[in-house]
Amino acid sequence: MTTENKLQDMKEENVNNSIWESDQDETPITGIDPSFQKALLRAKRRLYYSIMFSPKSGSALVHDPRLLQTYLRKLDQLYRLADQAKRRRIEVVQLFVFPTVTRAASKHMLDWITDYFSANQDPDTIPYSNCITQNLHTYQFAQKIVPS
Repeated sequence: MTTENKLQDMKEENVNNSIWESDQDETPITGIDPSFQKALLRAKRRLYYSIMFSPKSGSALVHDPRLLQTYLRKLDQLYRLADQAKRRRIEVVQLFVFPTVTRAASKHMLDWITDYFSANQDPDTIPYSNCITQNLHTYQFAQKIVPS
């Protein structure tokens, strides 16, 4: 394991103990499986954290607006993959556009979507489609599940 990976793992541990990963103040949305809600938030928060907190503290890049543009672009890519996951399984190679530390959480969420949508009919999947759109597309900066 490289030093960079060790540092990233340490950051991940800090994230897991911070408000970004806290489930204590989460109010589950009725009709949406809590495990899906956690998977969606984890993928979204890890993406945000890995991009927005990637520059070293005190560097000029900390306030670079390109970080925000990168986050929005990557979140849009995740949203598009989530939409595709409703119809087919997403291959790992498709996640190579995302930071390494976000891939496992993103893959877990996308696999959950594929499994659920392949096992259920439209009336059952509509709330999940709305939840995906609300949280990955409409409200990109919300750090809690936004009800649809």
